Amino acid sequence: MLELLHSLSVPLQSSFPPTTATGWLVVLVLVLFAGAYVGVCLLVAVWVRRDAAVAGRSRPTLWAGAVGATLLTGGLLGLFLLAAYLWGRDPPRATAVAE
Repeated sequence: MLELLHSLSVPLQSSFPPTTATGWLVVLVLVLFAGAYVGVCLLVAVWVRRDAAVAGRSRPTLWAGAVGATLLTGGLLGLFLLAAYLWGRDPPRATAVAE
């Protein structure tokens, strides 16, 4: 029991940098996950900006910034803002194809 309590009291700094291949693999996976998350948030923000500009909405950059920043903070608010943007958006118009 004392060994378990002692292992829990070891500071986090003593376990970094990792000394095993498994430890480095965990670090690599976490870095890749964080990079992918930031990339997806930026892609969503760019898509919102372009879509709002094409649709003629006022302040498309504000929409993109609000959605992107709140998604980056990891909050549920970002998903709510994205849903609000999608809800308030006009449905796409059918275009006539020239034959």
